[in-house]
Order: sequence, then C-alpha cells, then structure tokens
Amino acid sequence: MKGIAVVIGNVFHAIFYAPLELVGYAHPIHPIFVHFTIGSVIAAFVIDYVGWIFRKPVLLTTARHNLVFAFPAFVLTGCVGLADWSAQYQVASLNPSSNPVMFAFGIKFVLSLTLLVIFVATYFLFRKTKETHPARHAAYLLLAANVIALGFYGGNIVYG
Repeated sequence: MKGIAVVIGNVFHAIFYAPLELVGYAHPIHPIFVHFTIGSVIAAFVIDYVGWIFRKPVLLTTARHNLVFAFPAFVLTGCVGLADWSAQYQVASLNPSSNPVMFAFGIKFVLSLTLLVIFVATYFLFRKTKETHPARHAAYLLLAANVIALGFYGGNIVYG
C-alpha cells in the first residue's frame, strides 16, 4: 500500500506540483480539490431530498448530475491528497500507532475506499431503479455521511 501511495503521489506531483512550483506556488493543492467532491455530494444529497419531499423529478435528475461530477472529482482529490501526503509527511510509516496523524490518515484511507465502493454501488443501483426509488435516497445519505466523515478526519490532520 505504501509503495502504491508513493508512486501515485510522485506521478501527481509531476503533473500538478512541478508546473505550479515553476510559477512560485508551493502550497498543498488537496485542500482546494476537496471542495469539489464535498460540495457536489452534499449538493446532490440536499437537492435529492428537496426533490423527493416536493415531488420534483427535475431536482432528482439534478442531484444525479451532481454525482456525475462528484465521482471524477473524488478520484482527482484522492490522487492529489496522496501527492500532498507523500510530499509533506514523507510516508515514514503506515503504522497508525507510530504517529497520531497516521491514525487519521488510516481512517481517511478506509473512508476513501468506502466512498469508492458506495459510488460504484450507487452507479449500478441507479441503472436498475427509477429516480423515486427509496434506495437512491439512502445512497445519497451514505455518500453525504461518508464525505462529512472524510472532511472531519482531514480537519483533524490539519488542525489537530
């Protein structure tokens, strides 16, 4: 796992960070990208529930469109997160007991993999069900809860 994280981090460092460093920008960019994923998923959740309560099918479609944007944003956010992580923390150990920050990283890895599974399951669920199916609303709730937890642990890493 550590080797894969370092390789992904190095690739994205070359893609994003190296060009930005040429113009003098040396800050982490993961905090910029997280807003795309979190905002899209939370917006999808809120719009879905408003559409469900007021019986507005167009809002249910809009919520689904937010998820279409949220998934690639999530993948990109995760990759630049690995780049930031491998650059800033030097990936000394993946052992959660070695460092309190590593515990939060471990939780974020588990939550990220869980979010990936929920996204994939949601994709297949949405292909098989109508927009008013109750399981869709549950999927939005699971996605929203997961990104909230990811944001919480990310905040713990940054702010302690």
